[in-house]
Amino acid sequence: MISTSLSQTGFGDGNFSNYEYAFHLNSININHKPVKFNTSDIRFLDGNGNAGAIISAIQPYTVLHRSVYQLFVKVFVKAEKAKNMKRVKKVHPFGTCYDANTIADVPAIDLVLESRIGKGNYDISGHDSLVEVRKGVMCLAFADGGKQAFSGVLLGGHQLKDRILEFDLSSSILSFSSSLLLQNKTCSDLISL
Repeated sequence: MISTSLSQTGFGDGNFSNYEYAFHLNSININHKPVKFNTSDIRFLDGNGNAGAIISAIQPYTVLHRSVYQLFVKVFVKAEKAKNMKRVKKVHPFGTCYDANTIADVPAIDLVLESRIGKGNYDISGHDSLVEVRKGVMCLAFADGGKQAFSGVLLGGHQLKDRILEFDLSSSILSFSSSLLLQNKTCSDLISL
């Protein structure tokens, strides 16, 4: 498990259902090379002055502020060309889609976190970075949140699935596992009745 600092952020009328959690994100890497955008674009300041991205189990896919999204997609597309993935017409809300038959190897995406024990990565592998939108078409499962996006990075449910997330609110720590699928396990394997 990797751990990072966590802070609770509230929106709207103060109901608990409107709360999300911010975490410290240093950079985004594609194929282990940083995407070169202004790091202030991935910083979110909550009411307590804590910086980070936001984690949301409500949002189905990761949403990036337009300034982050455009550079992220540009670097991803350059990396996928080296892997001979064939682009096809985009499918809303996704801007980058592929012929599923041409996908053999997907560029690696890493969220580089400020960890309590040094640097830690939240690795997003192929099955978490792409989503099948219809038969034979897979899209990069990241959406453009526009210029008015609330944060630089809102990590959504598709990129959270098949992981163990542990929220220690008293210590303000978020810990998470690598993808259980990469370990040939699912969440149901870990539940003992």
